[in-house]
Amino acid sequence: MQSLDQFLRESIEDFVLSRKERRDFRESVTALDLDERERVALMSRIRDLAIEYVNDENYPAVLTWSYEAYKTVAQLKTKAPSHSVYFSPGDECKNAIVHLLSSAQNRVLICVFTISDNDISDEILHCLRRGLAVKLISDNYKAFDKGSDLFELQNKGVEVRFDKGSAHMHHKFAIIDDALLTGSYNWTRSAAERNYENIVVSNTAGLLKEFQSEFDRLWDKFK
Repeated sequence: MQSLDQFLRESIEDFVLSRKERRDFRESVTALDLDERERVALMSRIRDLAIEYVNDENYPAVLTWSYEAYKTVAQLKTKAPSHSVYFSPGDECKNAIVHLLSSAQNRVLICVFTISDNDISDEILHCLRRGLAVKLISDNYKAFDKGSDLFELQNKGVEVRFDKGSAHMHHKFAIIDDALLTGSYNWTRSAAERNYENIVVSNTAGLLKEFQSEFDRLWDKFK
């Protein structure tokens, strides 16, 4: 991974990921045979480098460079296990969510208690701008919390449905393409910075079917 880090640092110097660099980068990543956790870490490193180098003058060029590098990693097949596990405090859980959203190709179904992490909200909006089907179920009371992004997401075009009763809609799961993401982790900055939380990402067909059924049931219930 150190060699990849050096490669990325040299590439970003001119803010261009050339065709040759993309090919070399793809071959290097493929040779390492990264698992899902390692790929998430590499994509997070690309984002961190872009933040380190960006300024008002080079913003468009750095954005293009990071997008091309990010896309190169996202499109590669990995030795993905049937499940991956992430923990907080720390950015492991948040990065796993952002990675799955950024890699989404078809559908994004989110059923979570609340969302107040701007990095996650921005990626949800990016999915919408890319033309993906995005649906969101959340808690009606949490939508009014200070810092909540729920109404902003709704106002910007995400189809959102809230529960209508006095009890909380306390689920924390998402179906992104054919991956299920679930666990205790709330989609908030405090969950990343302070709380002991977890996320499990699984492609097990039986689990996907059960969570899809629950999402559909609540989506119809909260019309």
